[in-house]
Amino acid sequence: MSISTEVRRMEYTGNGTVGPFAYTFRVFAGTDLAVYVAGILKTFGTHYTVSNVGIPTGGNVTFTAGNEPANGASVILLGNTPNTQTTELQEQGPFPAQTVEDMADRGVILAQQVDERVDRAPTLPAYSLQGPVTLDELVSGKVARAAASLDRIEWVDFTSAGTYVDPVTTRGDMIRGNASGDQERFAKGAFGAILAMDANDPGWQAAGANGNVVVYDSSQTRGIKAIPIAPRGYIFGLTMSNNAGDATNDIDITAGECAEDNSNVLTRALISPGALTKQLDVAWAVGTNQGMRDTGAIANGTWHIWAIRRSDTGVSDILASLSATAPTMPTNYDQKRRVGAILREAAALVAFVQYGNYFWRKSSVQDVSVGNPGTAAVTRTLSVPTGFRVGAFGYMRAGGHATLEVEGYLSDLAQNDDTPGGGVRGQAWSPPGNVQGVFQFGPVWTNTSAQIRSRLSASDANTTLMVDTHGWIDSRGRDE
Repeated sequence: MSISTEVRRMEYTGNGTVGPFAYTFRVFAGTDLAVYVAGILKTFGTHYTVSNVGIPTGGNVTFTAGNEPANGASVILLGNTPNTQTTELQEQGPFPAQTVEDMADRGVILAQQVDERVDRAPTLPAYSLQGPVTLDELVSGKVARAAASLDRIEWVDFTSAGTYVDPVTTRGDMIRGNASGDQERFAKGAFGAILAMDANDPGWQAAGANGNVVVYDSSQTRGIKAIPIAPRGYIFGLTMSNNAGDATNDIDITAGECAEDNSNVLTRALISPGALTKQLDVAWAVGTNQGMRDTGAIANGTWHIWAIRRSDTGVSDILASLSATAPTMPTNYDQKRRVGAILREAAALVAFVQYGNYFWRKSSVQDVSVGNPGTAAVTRTLSVPTGFRVGAFGYMRAGGHATLEVEGYLSDLAQNDDTPGGGVRGQAWSPPGNVQGVFQFGPVWTNTSAQIRSRLSASDANTTLMVDTHGWIDSRGRDE
């Protein structure tokens, strides 16, 4: 029979059933069909069966139970007749018409299969003035371009001439089109950075640091920009110390980074000052060996240290303020984070040592020394920063009652006022007589005025209470 169709390919969408899926062209065997489901080649006899083998009008492919194409999966039936001819005609032997016709059909079928594959290959248009175009042998690490002769595709390195630059050799680097339409090498900046369109360049811009994300910004020409996102409360480095050259007024701060005090995860910036020396006795100016005071005159008290940043330029710096919540920001600086506090007493900065969240006074100070303090709760003020709660630590000494043992404790004013004794908190204890009990306390959390509570179980004219403050714990904005 004749072949009246050029079709050698059928396309369907799976519906979760076994079929049948029709094919409308002739095959000589069930293996003359290649069957793909969702891009995966299936096996004849295992995954599917074929009906009407040898019939010119085709038949059906039916999948076996358990191999049904999923709903929405692509199903492709493709002619796959081998490129062979196995029929032999004997000289002066029979000349059966069907055998001869099958031979002719097989030749047409093979031509149709070649044509179907060519249809899926890139070709020059019929009106092209070029002759055949060859492809040079593949070369690793190079890119394809049309040769000047236009008769072949060649593989070349990027060059500094024309529209090419050096090869991309760094992990994650990209090629972009610049404003003039040329191509250029573009490093993304840091592993994990995300690229975004920038208002000042029609090409792609790097987010600049690991963890950046792309967000919508109506002020940008392209409507999006990349910003560095850090977990809320994140801080690393930014350790402070007294400056050796001017310990009275200056501090040194190591390089570091922190998330600004912004609750919006989509706009929270990463503030990254470098190592700086800043001067409290001079009004703020950007850079190292410059002032850090935000406003007003220098004074004794708690000076809160802020990491600040300009969102328009990305410049970060350090600022000092008497405010624990709202420093007076320099012009154009709009992002901030409190990263610690220092004390100024007797017209000089207190000498201190910082280990992360722990701040130790280099010399302890006796904040409480009273005789016969009584047994009622008393509010005590410690030499630690004000404006926020800190965990104060140091030593308490209590005792000396003539006839009674003395138990005493220090506590957070936010806690209940308990009677000393019987396992109430950590306590100092002393037996009757001229004896004092010593208790290492801390952290005892202060209120924002650096105050805690003290209380003793017994008191007379011989009883004394002393509290020596050694330092404090500052969360440095993690929980503020």
